[in-house]
Amino acid sequence: MYLINKKIVIRSWLLFIICGQCWANESAVYITFLNIYQSPEPNYYDLDLTFNISLSKKLIKALENSVPLTFEVEVSVHEKRDWLWDKKIKTVKARYLIVYQTLSQKFLLQNLSTGHTNTYPDLTQTLNAMGKAPQFPQVHKKYLQMTQRGYLKAKVSLVLNQLPVAMQAQAYLRPTWQVSSEWYSTPIPQNL
Repeated sequence: MYLINKKIVIRSWLLFIICGQCWANESAVYITFLNIYQSPEPNYYDLDLTFNISLSKKLIKALENSVPLTFEVEVSVHEKRDWLWDKKIKTVKARYLIVYQTLSQKFLLQNLSTGHTNTYPDLTQTLNAMGKAPQFPQVHKKYLQMTQRGYLKAKVSLVLNQLPVAMQAQAYLRPTWQVSSEWYSTPIPQNL
């Protein structure tokens, strides 16, 4: 009896350690700030978005083996309604590509919407730069005027269908590749 209980305890601890290592290797994305403000261009508003991202060891290894990673930042304008579900008025998206350049041993960050490209000496600086959502698309004033009680929602995620075809099936099935933030929402200021 004592031996059986001891085996159960040992198996439980092994399972706990293995699961703990799996969770420790997971990627994470957290949106920390979302705001909207008047652009220097008339009739447009700029979106200010900041997020933190950390990649699992598997994703870092894939990057270092020349697998490009594409991240999509999606921000939408919603109108809050009392009797029906909230209405989505407008969605703007931006995609950012991270590529490791083996010869120069630098990371390339490209905004796929604008084509703007920067290189960074390490992955941490690359992720920090992407986390400031540079050159994010603007929102036209007419979309904000369509709502009385509006709010913004944002989400950041790894775009799995932009991975090499041979890796896509594995990426869809394994949680290591399912990198996505929770939806982050904030009210639109009334003084815009």
